[in-house]
Amino acid sequence: MMAAIRQDGPAPASPEETLFEAVAETAFRRHERIWKPRTLYVNRGYLRKQILPRFAGRQVAEITRQDVMKWFASLCATPVAADRSMPVLSVIMREAERMGFREERSNPCLGIRRHRRNGRERCLSDTKIRSLSACLVARVAERPLAVAAILLLLLTGCRRSEVLTLRWTDLREDSLFLRDSKTGPRTVWLSRAALKVLDGIDRSRNLADTCPGRRWLQRFVKAAWKGRLPRGP
Repeated sequence: MMAAIRQDGPAPASPEETLFEAVAETAFRRHERIWKPRTLYVNRGYLRKQILPRFAGRQVAEITRQDVMKWFASLCATPVAADRSMPVLSVIMREAERMGFREERSNPCLGIRRHRRNGRERCLSDTKIRSLSACLVARVAERPLAVAAILLLLLTGCRRSEVLTLRWTDLREDSLFLRDSKTGPRTVWLSRAALKVLDGIDRSRNLADTCPGRRWLQRFVKAAWKGRLPRGP
């Protein structure tokens, strides 16, 4: 250490600082400013459940490409979790390089092929749409905001989180401007039917401001797709 100080170089890291879990925590702290809160929460889940059980306690510099390939293969029963955990592990390895704990361009995750998965697509049949419509009509007087939210999901193709966080300031003349969608800010053009739904909502309230009933609203929207609508609080 003294030699490093005399040479004006950084003091060598302790073995505790170069443990995989220590570097992972540093990487997550840095990315708190980059990742959205939901992304941070989900990625911490992958770190805790898929990554740390395999690599915790190891020196980050000692983890090889072969180690990563074996770990990835061990998750074959859960290919979605495996594919989504790999970028998280890669971020940690890049952080190790940045901190000088691994050689540059030594990321062992690079080039490992992900699982090939068929695209998922689900369309409501006419029968399901009629069933859903009957559920909504039965509840529109009781829960107008929740019903409007589901209709907007049907008519715009927006994600549930995008609709449930809408504010009137997001509404343009014939479009919605989503400030914080999963893919970044974007514009959603509205059909006449969608505009009619919005026209029927009390503008003194935002869908994002229905607390303390917002959790109930989320459950209502989710359950409506299954035809099981919860009772109000």
